[in-house]
Formats: sequence, structure tokens, C-alpha cells
Amino acid sequence: MSNEIVKYNNDLNKISTRQWSAVEMDIFFSIVAKVKNKDLDVVNLDKNDLMKLTNYTGEHGDRFVKSLMSLVDHVSELKYRKYERNGNSNKLLIMNLFDQFEFNWTDDFSEITGKIKISKAFKYILNNFDLSFTTFELDEFTKLRSTYSKTLYRQLKQYRKVGYREFKIDEFRYIMSIPESYKQMDIDRRVINVALKELAPIFKNLKVQKIKLKKKGSPVASFAFKWTPEKTNTWIEGQPQPTPNKPKKRKEIKSVELDEKFYPQDGEKSDEEIHQEMLELQRKLKEGSL
Repeated sequence: MSNEIVKYNNDLNKISTRQWSAVEMDIFFSIVAKVKNKDLDVVNLDKNDLMKLTNYTGEHGDRFVKSLMSLVDHVSELKYRKYERNGNSNKLLIMNLFDQFEFNWTDDFSEITGKIKISKAFKYILNNFDLSFTTFELDEFTKLRSTYSKTLYRQLKQYRKVGYREFKIDEFRYIMSIPESYKQMDIDRRVINVALKELAPIFKNLKVQKIKLKKKGSPVASFAFKWTPEKTNTWIEGQPQPTPNKPKKRKEIKSVELDEKFYPQDGEKSDEEIHQEMLELQRKLKEGSL
């Protein structure tokens, strides 16, 4: 896989990918990586693009197409809600993410193509990057197996330089698409523990703290995730990324041999003797007698 970088405005992290499969998530964020900074142009994708970006082997074209069909259905239902408040004025905007989200394939799945065009209202998500953006390596994302791991990965990457992200319990359930039937023990076992196991090698010293209410039963009010903040440099797309967290090698200090003509080693001398020798050396240098 090429060193493809996913980058988008943080607002995209507010969208819930409920009932999406891991393959669908891989395809979607592969597309996000390809259409960024393309303005409102139609972006054409072929089978090689899709297979390469998602780390899909291509052995089961029918399964891949089924994932595409399911993704198209989910994207068609995907609406982005944006709320704005200015003084005593309020605005609620609901918009579609794409004007075109099309895939075509042959019966034997030898050819698979796609045409993607983002909507005008959604343009800023993938084109206008200020300080509020999320970025990560697509290859690292697609290697995660659990959908919970993939979703939490994106959320933590938004705060990669901070090293802290707290979720209110209702927010966590929504973003992570946790079934309503899950009790706290289910969330611990099926969501958090699974995600922590996969993400621990990526986020150094990753831990989670349950913040509980001081009331009967001590219900969990929020989850606080903590890790060692990343020291990131500027992304250079298409090139190996710098690893500023890697300890720097200490510079070797080369030894310098002293000329015994000026620094005889026949025994230790007092400070006064050394001072007189230095004065004599300076005199000879001025006279040119050395």
C-alpha cells in the first residue's frame, strides 16, 4: 500500500457509522483519502485503487462488491447535522455528504469502478483545513480489525497531540454505535477491552478511566482516555513520515590527539607552569620561530 494519508475536518468525527462493517469503513476512508483537496471534481476510482487502498486481496470480488453495495446504502442514509449559534440566533443545517457516490462492476468482478463527487455544503470537510482537522495513515487504520477499534482510533487521533479525550456516556454510545441493550459490563468487555488491545501499540501508555457519579450505584458518567501525546511533524504526503517520538542518537565525540611538542606527557604540572608554557608558546608563534 502507498503511504496514503487520510485528512479531514474534525466535524466528520461527529457522524455515527452505526452498523457499518470493518470493510465498509476501510472503503469509505480510502475514498476520503482520495477525494481530499479535489474541490467539487468527480474523482474516478478503479479496482486497483480500491483493492490497494483497503488492503483487500481481491480473491473474493463478490464479497467486496457486497460491501460496496452495503456502503452505498449506508452513505445514502448518512446525513450531517450542523448546529450554529450566533448571539440569540440559531441555525440547524442537515446536508448530504455526496452529490455522486456511484460504483459499477462486471458480472465476473474483473472490473470495478467508482465515481465520487462531494456535495457543495460538505466541501469544507475535505478541502479547507485549518487547525481543526484529523489526520492518520490509512494503512494503520485498515489493519485494525474491530469496528470499535477503528472508530475510537479516529476519535483519539483528533486529540493526538493532547493525549486526552473524555466522552460523556451518551456521546460514547452514539459515536461508537453501541447497542442500547449493552450494559456497562458489556461495554467494558465487548467495546473498551477489545479497542484497548488493538490500540495499545499505536497510542503509547493508553489507559481509560471511568468517571462515576456520586449517587446510588455509582453509575458511569464518562470515559476518559489518556495516552502519551504525539510529537508530530508536518505531513509530507507520498513519503515516509518522520518519527519525532523516536529517541535521537547521541552525537559521537571524536577524540583529538594532542601534539606532544606542545603538550608533553612526562608528568603532571602545576597551573603556574602550564600558564608560563602557554605564554612562551604565544611568543614563539608571534616571532615565527615554530
